[in-house]
Amino acid sequence: MQRIVIKYSISRTVALTEGRTEYGEATYEPTDTELQFLDLETRKYLDGLNLAQTTFALPASMPPVWPTIADAIKAARQKDLDKQAAELAEREVHILECLAEPDEKWINDSRDWQGRRSVGYNIPEYRVRNNHWGFEDPRIVARIEALRPEFERRQTEAKQQNAEREAQRQAEAEAREQAKALEAQAKQDAIAELTAWCIEQGPEHLKRAAVEQYDVTGGCVQWLAECLRDELAPLSATIVRENTKLWNRYDWNERKSPGSKAFDMLDVVKAAASELRHPESVTVEIERIMLVTLEPAEDSYDDPKQEFTGVVVNVLHPAAAQRCLVLEVK
Repeated sequence: MQRIVIKYSISRTVALTEGRTEYGEATYEPTDTELQFLDLETRKYLDGLNLAQTTFALPASMPPVWPTIADAIKAARQKDLDKQAAELAEREVHILECLAEPDEKWINDSRDWQGRRSVGYNIPEYRVRNNHWGFEDPRIVARIEALRPEFERRQTEAKQQNAEREAQRQAEAEAREQAKALEAQAKQDAIAELTAWCIEQGPEHLKRAAVEQYDVTGGCVQWLAECLRDELAPLSATIVRENTKLWNRYDWNERKSPGSKAFDMLDVVKAAASELRHPESVTVEIERIMLVTLEPAEDSYDDPKQEFTGVVVNVLHPAAAQRCLVLEVK
């Protein structure tokens, strides 16, 4: 049969201070009579320890005999009891703080970034929430149980709201897809209308290109812009195409208090635009009198920025890059 072995230790400092030659860890095998010197609760305490890995430190000035070792065991048990009592007292403080919180803080009712609602129990004090003893305390369990009807009501409500929102989201997605399809179809219809116009009424180069099934959309818009520019000669007009370096250099905003020359030019431009023959899918828009800003080219470091009063004409088609005629009022 095996015997109970108690490990104890004496520090080198204590040994030298007290004039002992031995220090460190040692073992002691108590007799039955010596073990009975300990009360039942202390023996149960020892039974709960891993004695092979537990060492009892002996106090200074005390010899390593059983009464001293027994006192060290009792002191270790009392230290553990004090620690447990302190922990229980601290737990009690947190539990009482938790129970004092209003019902609303016990239910986590929130929405995620997509708007989906979720409802869950929430023990409001994190030190109670993050420890198993919090979920095992009967007062916490009772508080959660008392909230169950409200919790289940909100869960049902959230489920219905999420279903309605998902249905709305799907409907919106379908509407967007339908709008895209309609836009794509409208663009194809506009291309077909412009192509037919080029074959019937366009210049020779566009007519032949359209007949031979080339894409003439951008070419037709460019040609219309050039026709309008030529019609407005000798006025100076610059054609600016969208998504080009030249396009990025231009900016314009409505002019304050335009002069008579600007209005005269605007009237001339409107008259010329009204006479321009073009496909129905092409839109010619004349903006109000503008203050035009022209930034210098990237490689022209010494050229200043230009500002002038101007009239801007937009030539638009759903399937082509925008062309703008920018005319400066002299």
